[in-house]
Amino acid sequence: MPIDKSLYHPNFKKRGPACVKRAKYICQECGVKKGTERISKRGNPFKEQIHAHHVNYDIWNARAKLIALCTRCHLKADREHHAKNQRRTYYRKEYEAQVQIGQMTFNWRVREIIPLKEKKKRGKKS
Repeated sequence: MPIDKSLYHPNFKKRGPACVKRAKYICQECGVKKGTERISKRGNPFKEQIHAHHVNYDIWNARAKLIALCTRCHLKADREHHAKNQRRTYYRKEYEAQVQIGQMTFNWRVREIIPLKEKKKRGKKS
């Protein structure tokens, strides 16, 4: 998953690589070294990379605690974050598809999604 670098503190460009170097390019969770050849779940070989990970997820903190993690451990550490983004993306795409085919509209004043049939009923007053 690509990261949006604009969300991170400007000093992360220096602190991230420094953290990985300080850990001697070894994952601090499982101990695997950078460049170790592994097999993916799909059976493809790849060389392991080491990433800097924010322990407390405070990405705008200039002095945030960082640890060096391999790809697998980094994905495990960010599992909840990835799941939340996946759900958000799924619902956004579902909503956009329904708007596109004319089944849904969005009321910006009250910030709610209203099915078109219900919107027509709300417009009529008895």
